[in-house]
Amino acid sequence: MDGLTRRVPSGYTAVDLFPAAPAGGGVQPLRVCVLVRNEPQPVGGRLVVVRDVFDASVYLGCVLDASGAVDSWVEVWVQRVDTLDASAGGGHGTLSNASLEARWARTVDGLAATAPDMLIRTGYETQNPTPIALDAVKGGARTPMHEATGADWSVCRDEDVLASKGLASYRSSLARHLWIEQLGEGSPFVDASDVSAVGSALLTGVNRDLVPFNLGGGLMMVRRLAPIGYAEQVGVVGGLSWSGVRHGIEAIDLRAGHEMVTRVSGFAGDPEPIDPDRLFLGRHGRWGRLVESLHLKLKMVAEAVGAVRSSSERTGRPLLNLTDESFRVELWEGGIGLPRLWTSRVRLVDPGSAFEMSIEGLRARGFVSPDGIGRGVYRPELGGEATGGRCDFRIRSIDESDPSGAVVEATFRTDARVSGGGSELLELRVPAEGERLLLYGRVRAEEALGPGELRFRGLPVPLDGRMGELIRAAEGVPLRDVSFEVVPLASTPCDLHALGVLGVRTLLVDGGNTLPVALDELVSLARVASEGLKDGLALEDAFERAFFSDVRWGDSLGPQRLVNEAIVPAQAADLIPPEIWMRVLALLSRMLLGIEGVSMCRDAGDTRGLHPHLVFDGAAEGLASLLVRTRSLMVVDWRHNREVHSVLRRYREGMASA
Repeated sequence: MDGLTRRVPSGYTAVDLFPAAPAGGGVQPLRVCVLVRNEPQPVGGRLVVVRDVFDASVYLGCVLDASGAVDSWVEVWVQRVDTLDASAGGGHGTLSNASLEARWARTVDGLAATAPDMLIRTGYETQNPTPIALDAVKGGARTPMHEATGADWSVCRDEDVLASKGLASYRSSLARHLWIEQLGEGSPFVDASDVSAVGSALLTGVNRDLVPFNLGGGLMMVRRLAPIGYAEQVGVVGGLSWSGVRHGIEAIDLRAGHEMVTRVSGFAGDPEPIDPDRLFLGRHGRWGRLVESLHLKLKMVAEAVGAVRSSSERTGRPLLNLTDESFRVELWEGGIGLPRLWTSRVRLVDPGSAFEMSIEGLRARGFVSPDGIGRGVYRPELGGEATGGRCDFRIRSIDESDPSGAVVEATFRTDARVSGGGSELLELRVPAEGERLLLYGRVRAEEALGPGELRFRGLPVPLDGRMGELIRAAEGVPLRDVSFEVVPLASTPCDLHALGVLGVRTLLVDGGNTLPVALDELVSLARVASEGLKDGLALEDAFERAFFSDVRWGDSLGPQRLVNEAIVPAQAADLIPPEIWMRVLALLSRMLLGIEGVSMCRDAGDTRGLHPHLVFDGAAEGLASLLVRTRSLMVVDWRHNREVHSVLRRYREGMASA
């Protein structure tokens, strides 16, 4: 964020989060601060919330140098547990302070691996701070004081004391109680999530002017600020405005540093060195805006793919819950002759929460997420998802040639819908001699099997001891009413699909349609194009034949969707070369899952035996090729073009006179 500003916006105070006296006296060279409004904003209050995530609030902050000037803007993450009980969705009953702190550690490690240059270590990523309130008057953060004793309030983590007072455990619940430790069981106890209790017990008397910040003693994290959301940047490239970081009904312009944004178009008060439209080719009108928007939006998608690939390579795992909210955009000052939209950079800000499944005999790596696999429209269709029930099961043979264990071959029959040939696992709970065998394997459809029958091939299992006796005893015996469950395994193809949806959001959505509609139209076009592959056409040729076979596709998926202005589809098709646009549509379709003959990966677990991060290489190479092609549309030899146009014009005139 260098160059955006050197001042704290008027009306705000930068409050030191971690005040500490330098050794030997003197001044602090650098201070991490959070921005506090001097007077409460009617809607936004006094703290600027950049965004909220599952278990944290993210506040706007800055790093000040010794002179009080802003060195850089940052976002301060504060763990929040007080809002989780009221959150919608399942699974929250299993959450606790202990599990959330473990989750926080994984998040920090993931973000550190994904973008280590953005993380500013404070020590509070792994160590809980004391309760923090902000003193905007004196410009510092401090722990609220107990007036009667002069001691500081703290979070009670003494399980014996909590139990003796009839209060919920710290480790196994989401409750956090504040107490005065030196008073022991005689201390008052205040529920940190009870706003009225905190207000009457803590924020009175000597503490009355303090602004609550992290009274629950949650873990914290400081990262360099990427101020603009991905979707907002897509709109800016397409011609919309970005007002700044929102605070209630106002917006803070971090570039001006001293006034609220009032203009409604472009980046307020900031003339560009090349063109007031912030584009190289803006002066060339509609054609220039359309061509340059295509290039810049492809650049955004390529940077998102690169960020996710880098994360997967560093951590060895996928993310599994990518959306446009997983990314934010850094804004840098445009250099001389280089508009800012060319210097912005997409950054991954959510490392995901995937962890590897541990199943004996499973050679391919599979991952699951406590947050679920995928979010909303970015979520792929998972083969066999949520399928379970009862089946008939008969072990046909036991192959003991595999050195890692015996492989069970069996016939599997059920009335439930179970697809064969995918990456998902089947978990069978087989009763045998009053005990239960747990078998994992995959199913595949084969010819010469009866209706509803599939062939089951198990993962290698050891046959020593009681397990071997039970499996051999069950061989050839028809077993009925066997319980089974399909376990979807996901890996980086799930993220590739989400990035394909992100590409649709970036390139095919404007004010006249929505992401679900654009995605559905692209999938439909891809399935029509797949018929052309059967005729021996190359992928781009198949898309071109399908696209121009029906005017519907030009209306819904034409390049006019690149900008937020009214352009006739036929005119947009003349401005963007069809061979480039067909490559765009074909590449986005290949990134999506479930399109037979088109998709790069068959399902969410199909890594094709590669390292997880290599799944992204095809998309990255395709985007790099498109960037070269679209760049060539902008960096052109105008004299050569005029000469060619002159020749064509004379040819047309000659043909007309003839």
